[in-house]
Amino acid sequence: MYHPFCFRGWWDFGTGALGDMGCHHFNPIVRALRLGHPSAVQAASTKVLPESPPLAAVVTWDFPARGADFPPVRLNWYDGA
Repeated sequence: MYHPFCFRGWWDFGTGALGDMGCHHFNPIVRALRLGHPSAVQAASTKVLPESPPLAAVVTWDFPARGADFPPVRLNWYDGA
């Protein structure tokens, strides 16, 4: 049985913390820094299960410079233990 609070923690209903809250946390950063597509993405996590996202993950996005006013940027996402 699924617990109502944790329903997003199952692939059937969500995408884990990154997909659930990451989009909201990163939106103002992406808009303010005028980020486009990343030039590189790297991810590492604990075991990904068929039913649920990993218990912990680290994802890094590298974005190129955007004109003279915006140097390259690296965004890091850490979740889990």
